[in-house]
Amino acid sequence: MASVGREISDLKMNAYAKLHIPKKEEMMEDIIAIGKTIADSLEMPKPADDIKAIFVESNNGEWEFYGFVGDGAGTIDTVGNLLHIGDTIEMYCKDGHTSRQYVLRILPKQKSINFFNGKLVKSYKDLSKYICSQDHGIFHFVSCLDEYYKSIDNLL
Repeated sequence: MASVGREISDLKMNAYAKLHIPKKEEMMEDIIAIGKTIADSLEMPKPADDIKAIFVESNNGEWEFYGFVGDGAGTIDTVGNLLHIGDTIEMYCKDGHTSRQYVLRILPKQKSINFFNGKLVKSYKDLSKYICSQDHGIFHFVSCLDEYYKSIDNLL
């Protein structure tokens, strides 16, 4: 099992290695490869530990890749919690307003988290399956396993 984890980690790092923010079409080969690696290691058809990719819809309707749910975001909230992709933080504005936002690979930046006293309010582990299986505003959650199984169906 350790080799499967390592292989998935390597595939994810390959996906993150792209210098620009890749579009969905550019990511599908990586997403399908992750799904295949998970599927090849399974005894049952659909595990609880599927890997989800987060895409943000741009103004021209294209989906841009912003990370895999649960991966480290490289930031911490103002009380010292390490933030993960898919966490929800609350940002406190000086005028008393608050806003909640998902933590993504490059957003929000650490400087913004510190300035707006950002605090973790919901872990990526608590993302409901409903949200992950549906479009949620401009966010789209894509299952690596589902994409792999769709790629097999398309070959048949």
